[in-house]
This record gives sequence, C-alpha cells and structure tokens, in this order.
Amino acid sequence: MLQCKHTRKADATLAPSELADEFDKARALVKRGMCGTYVLLTNARVTGSSEAEISRRLRAAGVTHPLVLDGQWLSDMIAAHRGLRMFVPRVYGLGDLSQILDERAYAQASKLMASAAEQVATFVVTSAYRKAARALRDHGFVLLLGDPAVGKSVSRADAGHQRG
Repeated sequence: MLQCKHTRKADATLAPSELADEFDKARALVKRGMCGTYVLLTNARVTGSSEAEISRRLRAAGVTHPLVLDGQWLSDMIAAHRGLRMFVPRVYGLGDLSQILDERAYAQASKLMASAAEQVATFVVTSAYRKAARALRDHGFVLLLGDPAVGKSVSRADAGHQRG
C-alpha cells in the first residue's frame, strides 16, 4: 500500500498521532490479505523517533514491510535525478512555484520579459509559423529544424519578410 500525506505548512513535522486512521486502515487491509508492504510518503519532516513509532505501529497492525519516506527524501530524489526535475511542476502541481524556483530563474524571466516587447513588435506570422502552431495544437509538440539564424526562434520584419 502507498499512502501520501501532504501538508501546506513549510515546516510541518508529521507525528504518529496524525496517522491513527491509517493504522486502522492498514490493519483492515492486512486482515483481507491486501497489505504486506506499507509505504508512507510525505512532504513533511519525520523525526527518527516518529519514524520508529510509525513503523512499530504498522508492524503491530500486521504490516510486514513498513517504509517511511519524508520531505527530505523527496527533495533529495528530485535534486539527484535530472529526469525528475523536468516534472517538478507536475509533481508539485501548479501551486506555489516559489518553493521550486530560485532568484536566478526570476532574474532570467525578468530579462526575457524585458526583451519580449521588441520581439513582439517585429514578429512576423508566416505559413511556417501557422503550420508549427497547428502541429503544436494538434500533437502537443513541434520540432523545428534548420540552419542557425534562419528564424526558428524569432522571425523579424526587418529580415525581408512581410508582416502577416
């Protein structure tokens, strides 16, 4: 069984007393032969003594293999595995991204936004743009191929194209 316990409090610590219902559920599942392993995953902190007590109570409920994974474990896994970092907004949902983004990301976004006005003013809608937009809408992605400086990133009116 996998049980996730999420808290919105940044500094929350999970206590065994908050899991009374879970111990009862685990006991009922063990009786039905449906729970030999119980994994508790939480974004909260879990002290060593709380982890030991949670594991002891799960074993008392009949669970053979209890495992408690806390918020630090989650953070370590995301930091250690590049592939997981790509999904961070999905893992966390689209809630408060300030927990994920740091000042470097804000600085980069600010510079991009500052240059956006110039790019939008000179943006040229071409048939290639329309085709790429349709592909993105219909298939969820688009791959642009071409030599450097041909307008894959930004098309400019001053490059000899007409505005459309």
